[in-house]
Order: sequence, then structure tokens, then C-alpha cells
Amino acid sequence: MRRYFLPIILGLLPILSSCMTSPQRADSQNPAQITPIPHQPEISYGMVKKHLAIGKTSQGDVLKLFGSPNNMTLDSSGKELWIYDKVKSTISSSGEQNSTGGFIGGGSSSNGSGLAAGYGTSSSSSSAQVTSTIDTLTVIMEFDSTHTLTDFSVRQGRY
Repeated sequence: MRRYFLPIILGLLPILSSCMTSPQRADSQNPAQITPIPHQPEISYGMVKKHLAIGKTSQGDVLKLFGSPNNMTLDSSGKELWIYDKVKSTISSSGEQNSTGGFIGGGSSSNGSGLAAGYGTSSSSSSAQVTSTIDTLTVIMEFDSTHTLTDFSVRQGRY
């Protein structure tokens, strides 16, 4: 009887191990699948306040620091306005998935033939929380006919 019981248990091991899984985070990612974003000039509230000086900063300086503006226009008095709009949306999720399972089996033999009985069960649960945040930054710069900064405003928000 023992010599038939062991092969049955060994035959059931792959089934048992496939039923039992470890908890996994719902937001896990494969780092190999992340595509790098090309470098973009950094524009932030602090960078604007640090590097812009009325009467001193030129359009060339601004282009080196922040790249091309999103919009450019002339106002009614002929001054050039540059507008930088930056919107960053962040969606994050946290959660977990749990799955458990098991199998109980047995067998016996008295004349060389086998008899087996079994019972299986499984359960799973999951929960997730999603958070969305939007950060905005709008910078408006005014330049005179010599392409020198005459005024600027910065607005930052988070929703």
C-alpha cells in the first residue's frame, strides 16, 4: 500500500503548488517594459523665480532654460508674450490580490489496482484604491522690442 501512496502524492504535488500563490501588488510593473521619456527642460515655480530677472533676462536665456513656449503672441502694444503651460497628471493605485488553495488526497491498493479520493478548495480576494492628482503650472512672460523680459507671472495649482 505504501509503494502506491507515494507516487500518487508525488503526482499531485504540481497541482498543489499551482493552487497556492503568494500575494502580489496590483500595481507592480516590469521595469524592462518602461520606455524612457526624452529629456525636457525643467520648468517649475522655483526655477522661474530663481532665473528670471526683469530688465535682465533675454528671450535666448529663457529658451536655454525652459525650451520653446507653448504659445507666443503679441499684445495690443506690440509686446511679445510667451506662455508656458505644464500639466502633470498622476494616477496611483495600491492594492493587493490574495489567492489560496489546497488539495487533500489519498489512495490505497490491496491487489495492485489503485483507488484515490480527493477534495479541493480555493479562495481569493482583492482590494484597490486609486488616487488621481493634477498639478498645473502656467508662466506668462512679457518681452519688449529688444527681446528683454519686462514682466512675468507664475501660477501653480494642484487638484
